[in-house]
Amino acid sequence: MRRWRGLDLLLALPGLLVLMTLAALGHREGYWLVTVAGLLQVPAVARLVRGAALEPGTRTVIEALRMQGRGWAYVHLRQLPRKLAAPLATDAAGRFSTVLYLLASANFLGLGLPVSSPDWAVLIERNSDALFTQPAAVLAPAGLLTALCVGGNLLVDHVLARHRGRA
Repeated sequence: MRRWRGLDLLLALPGLLVLMTLAALGHREGYWLVTVAGLLQVPAVARLVRGAALEPGTRTVIEALRMQGRGWAYVHLRQLPRKLAAPLATDAAGRFSTVLYLLASANFLGLGLPVSSPDWAVLIERNSDALFTQPAAVLAPAGLLTALCVGGNLLVDHVLARHRGRA
C-alpha cells in the first residue's frame, strides 16, 4: 500500500496553485500548462483504474480466465481494458472538464496563455473589465466553454449507452 503515497501527495496538491507556481517560474507556454494540468489528473485516474480492476466481479473473471489457461497478455491486454473502458471513458470526460476549468481559471488570473492566443479562456480574461457594461463579451466564451464540457460528457454518455445496448 505504501507505493500509492506519492500519488496521494500529488492528488492533494491544489491544481491552480501548481499552475500559478509554474507561471511564476516563467513557464507560461500553452504546452507547459496543459501538460502539468494533465499530469495533475494522473493520481485520480490511477486510483480509478486500481479500484475498477480490484472490483470483485473483475477479479472473478480474471481468476476464471487464469484457470482456463489464459496467459498474462490475454488477461491484462485484452480482458482488463474491456472491463475498464466504460469507467475510464466516463472519467476522462469529467477530467477533460476539470483540465479546461484549471486552464480557464489560470487564464482568468492572467497566469495562463498569452493575451494574443485564440482561446476562449483568454477572451474571458481580456473582456472581464466589460463584465457589467457588455456581459455578452464574457458570457459568450464562458458559454462556449460550458457547452464544450457538457457536450463532451453527453457524447461519452451517448456512446457508452449505445455500446451497452449492443452488448
